[in-house]
Amino acid sequence: MKTTTTIRKADWTLGVVALVATFVLLGMALPTDANAQVSCGDTITTDTTLDGKLDCTGTGNGLIIAADNITLDCACHTISGPGSTGKGIVVLNGHTGVTITNCNVTDFAYGFYLDTASGNTLMGNTARDNTWGFYLVNADGNVLESNRTSGNGYTGFVLDASTNNTLSKNRAYDNHTGFNLKNTSSVNTLTENTANVNHTGFLLDGAAQNTLDANEAADNGTGFNLSASTDNTLTNNEAHDNGTGIRLANSSDDNDLITNKANVNKNYGIHLDGVTDNDLIDNWAEDNGKNGFHVIRASLNNFQENHAVNNGGCGCATIHKNGFFFEYADDNDLIDNEAVGNIHHGISIARSDINTLQGNTVERNGTHGFGLYLASVGNVLQNNGAYHNGASGVYVNSSSDNDILVNEANYNGGNGVYLKNASANTVEGNEAVDNDASGFADTSSGGTGPGGTTNTYNQNTCSQNTVSASVPTGLCN
Repeated sequence: MKTTTTIRKADWTLGVVALVATFVLLGMALPTDANAQVSCGDTITTDTTLDGKLDCTGTGNGLIIAADNITLDCACHTISGPGSTGKGIVVLNGHTGVTITNCNVTDFAYGFYLDTASGNTLMGNTARDNTWGFYLVNADGNVLESNRTSGNGYTGFVLDASTNNTLSKNRAYDNHTGFNLKNTSSVNTLTENTANVNHTGFLLDGAAQNTLDANEAADNGTGFNLSASTDNTLTNNEAHDNGTGIRLANSSDDNDLITNKANVNKNYGIHLDGVTDNDLIDNWAEDNGKNGFHVIRASLNNFQENHAVNNGGCGCATIHKNGFFFEYADDNDLIDNEAVGNIHHGISIARSDINTLQGNTVERNGTHGFGLYLASVGNVLQNNGAYHNGASGVYVNSSSDNDILVNEANYNGGNGVYLKNASANTVEGNEAVDNDASGFADTSSGGTGPGGTTNTYNQNTCSQNTVSASVPTGLCN
């Protein structure tokens, strides 16, 4: 038999009154309706949906979240602050499982602030005209997705001493810095984010073991900038229309740059300065104003299967219009790269020692294919190809003790291989065919080499060169 319990209205009313009295006697706050309007500076401990904007111009903070596993949904309302102080939305220390969504925060020092808060999700929010947009400090394992920042005085998104966070599909526009990982922030993943019209798009400063994949940086001063940051991986990113596309500096060592594109930047495509032991594999630097790859004071780096195409079109007075340019850079490996259609040289080595160039192709560059300059010593050029360049295929000027071995230098506008004011170099097993000047040329004198040169020539071949086989004779067969 079904039993039905009927509660009379009077009994229900008395029950509610008793419950309220209990809360009052115990000094407890009554539960807040999830849709009730809150006030500036309130602490939230339950699911909350805003029903209007919050004008916090006369207070310090906007809203403070002090419970686990709750949701704040601002329903696209705006929380506005006093200008340059306070925090818009704060997740207090130690809280986890919080979701913040559809919030617009403007005019605070910090738009969104997470301190020692882990495992939270921020999705679909906007931080505009704050000092910092989203600031995470000592905060691990959080997810930031599809958020927007603009007009923040310093940085759109900051990870400060924070690990294992995931940032995806966020956009940083017109901030000083778009994304900043700093102070040992590590093992974070940034995927499909966009940084536009910032001074720096993505800045890693003292950060390690982070992964940046498929992000875009456009119209920034620098697209991606790594400073004192190690063991990071950048893959499939695009840096275009910036001042410089990708920059590694200040002992940013042991990083991997793989299949990135640094194209149509005003200055350099990819710039290395004062770094070591980085691997650059299958990256593109195309249509940049100056050098495609610009490498200064950098050693023990590996460049493999990279592409430098049509760089140097800045219209400015500079020697830096090459595919690859190395200066004061020692012990680097350049393997199987290509440099095509650059304004000056395909690959230029200046004041740099003990580099290995092997299996590279330089073609249709404006002047020389390969250039060794300014006392470059102990470099090895082996099994490379230089074709259809405007001047010589291989050019060695004022440099010594280099090995030029088993290269092809064909169809160039000058000499196939040209040594000028160079001594103690070994030129062996090379081929020079159908160049517009001589196959091999050497201006040195007073030595014991062929024609009195100061360099050593062995088993080189040459044919169908316009002016002569070699100058002086005897440099090739």
